[in-house]
Amino acid sequence: MKNFHSFSRVFFKYLISYMIILLIPSLIMGILVYNYFMNILEEEILNRNLDAMIKVNHIVEQQMEELKKIPLQLYGNEEFLPYSIKHNPTNIIDIKKILFDYDITNDFIHEICFYFRNDSYIYSSISSYTLPSFIGFVYNYAHWNFSSFNEDINSISRPTLRLAEDVTVLKNEKKRFITYMYPFPSNSAKPYGTIIFLIDEDSLKYLIRNNLGKDEANTVILDHEGGIVTSLWHDDYLESTEFKSLISKIRNTGTRIIEIGNSKYCLSYVRSGNTGWTYVTLVPSEVILKKVSDVRTKFLLGTVMIILLGGMAIYFLMAVNYNPIKKLKIFAEESWRHIPMENNEINVIKLALTHLTVNGKVLAGKMRNSREALKEFLLLDFLKGNIKNIRDFNNRGRDIGICFTKPDYRVVVISLDGNTSLTGNQENEIIKRIEDKFPDEIEGYGKGSIEANKILFIMAHDTISDSMLKIQLLFIQQYLNEKWKIKSTIGVGKRYGLINQVGKSYIEASTSIDYRLVKGKNKVIFFDEVMARAVRLEYYPLKELEELELSVLQGNIDKIEEIIIKLIRIIKEDNTPLFVARCLCFDIINTAIKTTYLIYKGFAKCKSEYPDTILLMEFHTVEEVAEAVRRICFDICSYIREDKTGSHESMMKRIYGYIHANYQDYSFSVQNMADDFGMSISNLSHYFKVQAGQTLSQYINRLKIEKAKELLRSENASLKNVVEQIGYSDVSSFIKKFKQLVGQTPGEYRKLYQNQ
Repeated sequence: MKNFHSFSRVFFKYLISYMIILLIPSLIMGILVYNYFMNILEEEILNRNLDAMIKVNHIVEQQMEELKKIPLQLYGNEEFLPYSIKHNPTNIIDIKKILFDYDITNDFIHEICFYFRNDSYIYSSISSYTLPSFIGFVYNYAHWNFSSFNEDINSISRPTLRLAEDVTVLKNEKKRFITYMYPFPSNSAKPYGTIIFLIDEDSLKYLIRNNLGKDEANTVILDHEGGIVTSLWHDDYLESTEFKSLISKIRNTGTRIIEIGNSKYCLSYVRSGNTGWTYVTLVPSEVILKKVSDVRTKFLLGTVMIILLGGMAIYFLMAVNYNPIKKLKIFAEESWRHIPMENNEINVIKLALTHLTVNGKVLAGKMRNSREALKEFLLLDFLKGNIKNIRDFNNRGRDIGICFTKPDYRVVVISLDGNTSLTGNQENEIIKRIEDKFPDEIEGYGKGSIEANKILFIMAHDTISDSMLKIQLLFIQQYLNEKWKIKSTIGVGKRYGLINQVGKSYIEASTSIDYRLVKGKNKVIFFDEVMARAVRLEYYPLKELEELELSVLQGNIDKIEEIIIKLIRIIKEDNTPLFVARCLCFDIINTAIKTTYLIYKGFAKCKSEYPDTILLMEFHTVEEVAEAVRRICFDICSYIREDKTGSHESMMKRIYGYIHANYQDYSFSVQNMADDFGMSISNLSHYFKVQAGQTLSQYINRLKIEKAKELLRSENASLKNVVEQIGYSDVSSFIKKFKQLVGQTPGEYRKLYQNQ
């Protein structure tokens, strides 16, 4: 009871303190926000309107640019030459089809028409009409009679825009169209035709609303002479002298508050530098002020609710947490007998935490002392091939400060002068100093070798060349001589992009050291230089290694055994140098086990049977190497015989998962996929075709087309956006592929679905 009363007094004291600390800043903040939001929020809304107008300007300008390209593209078709209709009337069908293809791929266009000047007919993407029927029946303009229409289409010499106006379509449907006329050819002094674009004003309004999203805002687009191309709705102020005078003064982009008549508006405007059009959005000021007031009210209510709920939460949490604190006090007293007995729970817990902190610091010191041992063990695992992937290595090495982020790996072995004798501390100090000498382009970590007077470094780098690396290693060699009075020879293995090839690079680096008897001591010797001089195999069995991978993929035991016997014969009977036999042994075992683990995930012996690079280096005869290959590979064959169930299904599930996750990416390719699975592209393609009954390309293309069909049915996006979403880069090639597989163009498919 005494403890409870003590805790209660502390609780209420802290509760009152917290309430005061929370209440006063909240009230002050509410007052500041009241004044702050009146100015800032109004400016923010204006800026949002301006950003939206800039976006509308960009989209409309982009659509107009697309319209400008169409006459240039049509000029290359012989169907649009004057003599084509006179000499071959059937060209009318081709003209309609070409116009239809442009019409269906551009949602901005209602209809495209083409007219040969002084002709009696006008041709569109839908049909052909006589001039009187086109202007008097099909499209009956309110302010454009036959005489003016005939004069315009036969005389315009530059692109001409008719502002949005009322049009009766087929004498029963009222619409508003923006009409854009182009002389054809557009760059000719004597054009012989006219292209007419009919743009439905509703489609332009839809585009504006889709980007602005404000029902209370009116957006107006004006041409370079101040004429209204379109507006979301027509208000009287648009015809006022004040509005026209204001618009005539606009020269760039900005926002302001204006007054027209007795009403105030927030004005956002953009002046296009290409067309000279002006884009204007007007929002009544009371709408913005209402939003400011609503935000202020919600904030003040939120502040009050936070104060009330905060007080209740503090009370509840402290009341609920009393028992755990009491139990923690009892636990601390029972666990650490040397902590003095206290009535105050907080003091007891503080003493316990102090005790833990001191012990933690002692433990951290011990961990620092064991860092070198952990590093040595981790690098040895990496060298032996016991690391599954670089992420696993980095997770294990993060606590001891080692990590690889660059893509290429290689091993460097430093052989110290035979008279040098180092203690463990001296070796660790030299390794640390050399690691510090590496530039930012190289990530390198060293460890002692099992061979006396040798140190090896596992490196990762990307863009550094062999010549630049050699300069860096010569610098380290000089540093060892000047700082430690140690002469050395450095062997460098080849670079590899896969972590399971690091062991092979170690074999090559050690081989390079052995060639100091030929090239001389105190040199930097690259394995490529050794191979240029050494007796090498006339035939390196790359084809057999690829066949081995494919046979393991297929689980073909007889073929695996046949290839292994052949490879062993190559090792033993072709006068193979020992170092080449070691490298070939590494490639054989690595190919077999890597592929087995990829397919048969349950291969329990995979880790222990992985080629031990250190053991390979201890082999002194080709026969010993061949025997190691025979033992490991035949063990793999036995395992495949015993465990095939479900393995191929699991592999295909991972392949399908990879394709579905990446096929929409522009950079997706079968080559990248093969690299990620650690397989050759030919083997991956063959395996997929055998298991799935179709090629990878066929499956991926059908997947893209099905996704495109889904987007065409469910979205009103342009064809270009649909193509981008499925990983295609070219619209025309997509249309061709879609029609080949579906039997219709994307536009025909979309219209057919919408009409159902």
